[in-house]
Amino acid sequence: MNTTFNNSLADYLKILRPDISYDLISEENWSNINTVAQFFPSAITSFFGFECRLGIKEPRADFLICADATEAGRQILARDDKYSITLPDLLNSNPIWNSIHNFSTVWNTETSPLYHRINNVWLEFDIDDSLSTIPLPSCFFGPQPIYSTFSSSESATKDRETSHQSITKNALKLLLDRDISPKVERQIFKCIDLLPSDAYVFQIGVMLSRKSDLIRVCIRNISPEEILEYLTKIQWSHITGYSGLDEIGRRYDDCIVAAHLPDPGTPTQPVEAGYMANAWMRVRHPDYDELRRIMNEIGQTVQVHAA
Repeated sequence: MNTTFNNSLADYLKILRPDISYDLISEENWSNINTVAQFFPSAITSFFGFECRLGIKEPRADFLICADATEAGRQILARDDKYSITLPDLLNSNPIWNSIHNFSTVWNTETSPLYHRINNVWLEFDIDDSLSTIPLPSCFFGPQPIYSTFSSSESATKDRETSHQSITKNALKLLLDRDISPKVERQIFKCIDLLPSDAYVFQIGVMLSRKSDLIRVCIRNISPEEILEYLTKIQWSHITGYSGLDEIGRRYDDCIVAAHLPDPGTPTQPVEAGYMANAWMRVRHPDYDELRRIMNEIGQTVQVHAA
């Protein structure tokens, strides 16, 4: 069974390692990146990189690979019979990789709506302390720049819907292996239609490895002065802060065994995402009635603020 390559991306990493500071990527983190890189033939990309995480002290980075439409990467991801280099057989057994393969097969078909509209695909690997047997990426695809084409004219509206629907009803459906909801589709259209005049969408991402339904829309050429107004127009809801945490912490720190408090700026999640999708605390106490009282007090005291 083909699992790794003699001529893999790991060979490129050997050349780069001496020039990358251990303050950015630790030896352990680098070893895990190297493990992932061994799964991929060097021909899959001429452009890869590392993404250092913000807000953590550890020297840790994730690994990214770009497969370009003008190079062999598209054919390799599609397992094109006309190309001799393929991905490891082990990846064929995983649903995430099957979705990426299905997407890439359509992307690699000249008669498909994606063939000329998608410039590249980025595979982003979260490199954690423990790696799964099969490296599982999130997937971003780079369409031809998508500008706002909002217009009240019937012809412009039709052209806009045709262009946008190639993303929602083809690309995203293939990667998610299902139709996206009408609500999400409308929000994607809104994100595009309300773009400032010079801004454009350059990447759309699906967080496959994180088991999340969130879809990322990446925008270029938007000025800092335009960002807040744009987020207000698209009705972007996000956590702005908390109140009551210090008070509850002083009273019940020894009872709180776990908590999830997303950073300000984190998008809020819909009700259907479940009661643990936003902020929560887990509390323990030997007396049931006292536990109920503490939980009620937390619910009345701690407030999550969103806008």
